[in-house]
Amino acid sequence: MNRVLNVDTPHRIAAAVSGAAAVALMLWVVADVTMRYVVNSPIAGTLDYVTYVFMPGMSLFGIVVAQHRKEHIDVPILTSRLPEPLRSIISRLSLTVFLVAALAFMWFGYEAAFERMATGEMTSTGDLNIAPWRWMVPVAMALLVIQLVLDLLAPQVPDGVDEEIRDDQFN
Repeated sequence: MNRVLNVDTPHRIAAAVSGAAAVALMLWVVADVTMRYVVNSPIAGTLDYVTYVFMPGMSLFGIVVAQHRKEHIDVPILTSRLPEPLRSIISRLSLTVFLVAALAFMWFGYEAAFERMATGEMTSTGDLNIAPWRWMVPVAMALLVIQLVLDLLAPQVPDGVDEEIRDDQFN
């Protein structure tokens, strides 16, 4: 059976958005610098686009990718000497706290985005309507919430398990 949605869907969406934002940022800045020095006319609004579109897109959606790949801050110096059952409890507890925080960011981000859409928030220069870009927060946090729930429901992998086995059996 070919499934459209599976456990990798939030990660793949986030990686695509984050990657697209990174590529767009690179191309935009290179074009801006080229225009500035070749024809003495930089692209108007570069700082606004970098600040309100590209960087939030890379970072917010990048959090989902980092969570999926387990490439976040870890403190093995504190947890490595604990028994496995206690490490599992601490891991699930930290995921739960992270989930609650992500839910809060999602909810308040939704409220802020909805309010900003109603007022039509613009940058200080008035060149860019940033209200639509405020939706990146609740959308990215919704993907993060889904990823965290998937992580909470996944079986815990002991620390000594080889990465290849972990990837094959637990992802």
